[in-house]
Order: sequence, then C-alpha cells, then structure tokens
Amino acid sequence: MTKTTTNESRRSGWKRRAWLVLGIVTFVGSFQQVYLKWLYPVFGYYGFEHSHPKMGYLLLAWGLSIGPAWWMPIKLTRPSQLIYWVLYLSVFIPSMFVPLYVGLQDAPDVASLMLTLFAGLAITGLSYFLPLLTFHPPPVSLRAYRRVFCCVAAGLVLWVLVIFRGNFRIVSFADVYDLRSGADDIMEGSSVHYAVMWLSAVIGPFLMAWGIVRKRIFGFLAGVLVQGFVYSATGAKSVIISIIVVPALALVLRDRGASFGLKLSWICALLTLALYLGRSFGGSESLFFWLFSLVFMRTFGNSGLTTAWYHDFFLRNPTTYYSHIKGVSWFVIYPYTNPLGIEVGSFYSGDPTLDANAHFWATDGLAAWGLGGILIISVVCALVFWVLDSTAKGHDLRLTALTVSFAALNLANISLFTSLLSVKKSLKRFLLQTRLGGILLVPVRLRVGLRYYIPPLRRLIGWSVSSREFANLTYDITPENCEYLAHTISVVTGVPYSTSKAYICELQGDEDLKRLVIAQTRKSLQRYSADERCSLGRRLGWYAFVRILKPRVVVETGVDKGLGAVVLCAALMRNEAEGVPGRYYGTDINPDAGFLLTQPYSRVGSILYGDSVQSLQSIPEIDIFINDSDHSAEYEHREYQTIAPKLSPEGGLILGDNCHCTDVLAAFSELQGRQFIFFREEPKDHWYPGGGIGISFVRQKEDSLQQRPA
Repeated sequence: MTKTTTNESRRSGWKRRAWLVLGIVTFVGSFQQVYLKWLYPVFGYYGFEHSHPKMGYLLLAWGLSIGPAWWMPIKLTRPSQLIYWVLYLSVFIPSMFVPLYVGLQDAPDVASLMLTLFAGLAITGLSYFLPLLTFHPPPVSLRAYRRVFCCVAAGLVLWVLVIFRGNFRIVSFADVYDLRSGADDIMEGSSVHYAVMWLSAVIGPFLMAWGIVRKRIFGFLAGVLVQGFVYSATGAKSVIISIIVVPALALVLRDRGASFGLKLSWICALLTLALYLGRSFGGSESLFFWLFSLVFMRTFGNSGLTTAWYHDFFLRNPTTYYSHIKGVSWFVIYPYTNPLGIEVGSFYSGDPTLDANAHFWATDGLAAWGLGGILIISVVCALVFWVLDSTAKGHDLRLTALTVSFAALNLANISLFTSLLSVKKSLKRFLLQTRLGGILLVPVRLRVGLRYYIPPLRRLIGWSVSSREFANLTYDITPENCEYLAHTISVVTGVPYSTSKAYICELQGDEDLKRLVIAQTRKSLQRYSADERCSLGRRLGWYAFVRILKPRVVVETGVDKGLGAVVLCAALMRNEAEGVPGRYYGTDINPDAGFLLTQPYSRVGSILYGDSVQSLQSIPEIDIFINDSDHSAEYEHREYQTIAPKLSPEGGLILGDNCHCTDVLAAFSELQGRQFIFFREEPKDHWYPGGGIGISFVRQKEDSLQQRPA
C-alpha cells in the first residue's frame, strides 16, 4: 500500500511537472509571437528591433527559457519563491529573446549574456537548499504591535501630507508623468521619499494582505487607501497596480500555494495568448491596446530591452564597481554624472530625461561588473532570500507571500539595494547625523585623506630608485599649471596671455639648451647626484618675465647646478638679439656651484662666489631679483633689505623662491607699498608637492608697460 501510494505520488508529481513545462512552453511561444507581431511593429521607435537572429541562437533562447521549468518550485513553501517566479517570468524569459532581436551586440556576445543569466537564476535558487535560521524576537503583545504599527503608519501619512500639502491628484496613466515630475520637484531636498517607500512597499501591501488572509474587509480597504494615497502624490503606477496584483495573487494562493507555480505559469501563458489573439480588437485607445501596453511593453518587453541596453552600454563604457550605491561611492569613484537609469536611457533614446530603470541583474550586475556582476549579485540575492524566508518562518505563508508581492514587482524593475527599503540611505543618515556615526566614519575620513597621499607615496618609492637627486629637485609642471603660469605672468606684466604663453613655449622648445644641460651634467663631478634631464619647472616663469620685461640686470642668489642661470641667460641672449642687451649675476657660497653655466650662456652671465648679502652690495642696480639661496626667513629678509635701494626706478621685479615656506616677501611687499602674488607649482608625475614663485611688483601705468627700448 505504501509502495503503491509512493508510485502514485511520483506519477502525480511528474504529471504536474509536465503540465508546468507545457505552460512555460506556451508562454514562451506566445511571448515570441507577441514580440514579432505586435511589440516590434508598434513600439519599434522605442528600441524594439528585429535583427533576424539565426535559428541556432533562437533554439538556445528556447532551451534556456524552458530549462528552469524543471526545477522551479510548483508548491510555494517560502515567501521568496513568489519573487523568484516573478523574476523568472517577467525578467529572465524576456531577457533570453529581446537582446537577440534588438541586436545591439553580436549574437555570440548575447549568447554569453543568456548563459550567464541562466547561471544567475540557478544561483539565486540555491538559497532553497539552505536550512532556515530560527530567530527569537522579543515577545510583544498583539495590542502593543498594533499600536506601534498604527502610530508608524499615521506618522508616515502625516509626513507625506505636510510635504505635499494640496498636491494630490488621481490621474490617468496618460497624465501620470506630469504628476510624477511635480512630485520629484516637491520631494527634492527632503527625506519624504522614505515615508513614500515605507507606505507603498510595506504598510499598504501588508494591510491588503492581512485583510485578505484574515478576511478583514476594512484592513484590505485601508491598504487600498494607502496605495491610492501614495499614487495621488507620486504618480507611481506600480503602486496602483499592486491593488490588482495582491488580490489576484491571493486567488492563486487559495490552496496555500500547493500549485502556485503551475497556476502562475498557465495564467501568464493563457493571458499572453488571449491578448495576442485579441490584439486586433479596437484601436490605440481600446482596452486591449491598454492591456497589451501594460503587460507586454511595460512588464515583459521593458525587462528584456533594458537587459539589452545595459549589456551593450557597459561593454562600451566603464562599469561602476558598485559605486552607484551610495555607501560604496564613498570608497569607489562613480564614473558618471547622472544616475544609471538616466545615463543608459538618454544614451539609447536621445531623451535626456528618460530614466531606464532596470532589474537588479542589470543595475547591480551588468552595470557593476559586467557579466561577472550577474553572478555576484545572484549570490547576494540568494542570501537576501534566505534571510527573508528565515524571518518569515512560522508565519502564515499566504500573508508573508502577499506582503512581499510588491517587493517582487520592485525587484523586477529596480536595483536590489534600492528595493531593500533604502537601508543604505538610512545608514548614511545615521553616520552623518549622529555622534556615534561620526566616530564610525574615522576610517572613511582616513581613506579620503589617503587618496591624496598614496599616489605621491607610490611615486616617491619609484623616484628613490630611479633618481639620483636628493636636493634642489627638478621636474616638469603639468600642462594646466603652465596655463595658470601664463595667466599669472599676463596679470603681473600687463601683456596679453598669448604673449606670455608664447615665451613659455619658446623655452620648452629650446633643444640647444636641453642638450647642453644633459651634456654638462654627464661630464660634471655631480653626475651621480644629478639626473640627466632638463626639467625646468617654475623656471619657465623666470624666463618669460625676462623676455617680457627686457631687464638690464638680473640677479639670482643661490645658483646650485646653474639650471636657473642658463635659463635666464638664454632669455637675455634672445633679448640681445632683439636689440635689448642685459646681464646676469648669480651668487653662491659654494665654489663648485654653476657648472652648467658655460658657453654660449656664460657670455652674458657670471657667478659671484661668497656670501650673497656681501655680493649683492657690489651690484649698483637691479631690474629683476630672484631669491633662491639660504631658505631661512632671517637670511631671506636680509637679502630683501639689501636689494631694496638697488631696485630700478620703475620698481623692479622680485621673484621669491621661498614663499611656499615663509611670508617674508609678502610682508616686505606690504611695507614697501608693492603688490604681491604667489604662483603655486604643480609638478607632473612627481612625489614633491611643488614650490612656487612669489612675485613682488609695482603696478605700472599703461604707457610704462611698453618694452624697454635699446
């Protein structure tokens, strides 16, 4: 008897499974015909194309679509299985066909996408092999629970009422976008979207589910009112549709889910077939057209189309590595300006306002990490299902399944992380607005700071091995920094920006000077402590000032190797060629300094060895003075006091090389009635943060800014 009963049970199980597979086959066939005969011809402008894929790929799509029917649960034993079925029917199956027909990528690439989605669906279903956890929540009386629930619901409703005030309207689906746009403007800058999400995704569905399961009509009507209230404020169509979906699913669950999968698959198959056969009834304003648009274009078609869009977009563009999630974006830079939906939607539609919301395999999978992201987020989804089912353990299955039905609709259209009721947003508010959160953000602040220090540290490690320098470092400055330098010089001298920029480029293109610097470095005794390159840094500015102002005497204290000396002499030699001669004097206490100052540059320049202050006293008049010797504030001040009476009648120009360390030149300028500007260097590919040029000058009248005659 027992053996006979077991065999009959097996035969019944296989018979039910066969009917399930037949239902899926019917649904897949109907969906394919609807796409080819209605969705593609009517909504081709939206992106639904027909690229005529080869039969082999269509057979693969058929096989992968029907394959899960052999393991999808017929009997509902956990509430997450309802979500699993919704994902299978409304996301997975359309994603097997629509990307093939749209043809944004070659068929082999689409086949890889299809196989990965198949693996993702299978991984998500693995959660049903995990034993459920047992939670022991603190005992709460039913009366206390009801009071808390009612207070929370009333508080959320009041919150929405205060923010939206008189902006509530029940509109048709045709006018819903105007209502939605106005709601976005109202909610901007507030946190009322938390209230909206809790009301529409938790409070409303729970009240409807509780009213149906417990046969409490007023409970159900309260849920309907909540959903209608949210719809009248935000225009969210999924909210108002849930009023139909929840009771419909309740009918499917009348047998407590014993044949849920079998019923749902055949309902979708027969509904698709019926609407397909009735597609010719009425025009674009008919009920059939509205149902077709709602069921196929919005529910099934859009899921497949967004899969194709996201797959193609993130093959062409950078993935986000989950930086589209607010918490992760603190650590990983988000590579786009707009949210994902806007970026993708505007790219394929040309409409900058189109928000292509998509299911979690697209937003948290393809967008985050390509095809591999589908597998990663499937594991996360399986864990979420496991926790959800463990939490619902011991509760009425119909009540819990109907309560999560709205979450099922959400997960088919938005990110998994968004559908988790904005937990990440609440976490961010806690971190930013509480004392404990401020303490927990210490590692985040450390990470923010390290972003600025780690790249120079990496360069320092490489420089310590590759460079020979240990003082008076040489480097180039960034192109943007060159632009800023040219503008700074233009402001100080009064010449056009194009003129100062041209002089900077003139020095950058001086190959003779570069060859001399490299050759003299190789021959010098300091070749083991100097790099064989000619990187000029801020000396580009020194050169441009000499070329523009045409000085008679240029003095530099602190010559070192003599790189600044040859730069300044090169400028003086070009001035001389234009009929305006000048002379360079360098000072240095080191008798070995200035080995780069050789012919032809030494013809217009020389070095005075000894104490700089004493050397300066021997120079009668100075047009441009460059301080680059002893970098102590006291010695710098002594130099300025020494040269003050020697500056040319026009006021002379002082360029300070120590202004990133002291304010001596700025204070000197204030006492002398001079103007002061500081230009900050930005070294290119170097660990050193850069020095700069302190510029002390006297503003001349326009007629005195002309170049000095010969």
